[in-house]
Amino acid sequence: MATITWKGVGDDGPEETEGFKGMKFKKGEAVECENPEILKRAYGNQYFEVSGWEPEAKEDQPTYDVTKEVTVKPPSQQSAQHPVVKHGDVKTLEATLPNPPDPLPPAPEGESQTNKTGYKPIPLK
Repeated sequence: MATITWKGVGDDGPEETEGFKGMKFKKGEAVECENPEILKRAYGNQYFEVSGWEPEAKEDQPTYDVTKEVTVKPPSQQSAQHPVVKHGDVKTLEATLPNPPDPLPPAPEGESQTNKTGYKPIPLK
């Protein structure tokens, strides 16, 4: 069965701690555990040591052979990733000016524009 040992947090740290769903650990004493989730969390924690258990290798991660030599073509011999636009294929766009906003009619004498939005009108002098 797999065991988890708490290494402690230094010479001045506490002698026991609680973690991983309420499990209690004393410094340097191994605690048995069968829960793979807890074992995985403890395995990645620097303050714990896990023995009798190894994390499962992920199958979706590719493995690379770093000893294999790789041959790379120079850029002049590589094909373009995207089609390159050639001279004469470029379309020119006509520049247009944006439409100006419609002008607002002037407010009637003695009335403010703000009364349409619910604000108290300011009397004009």
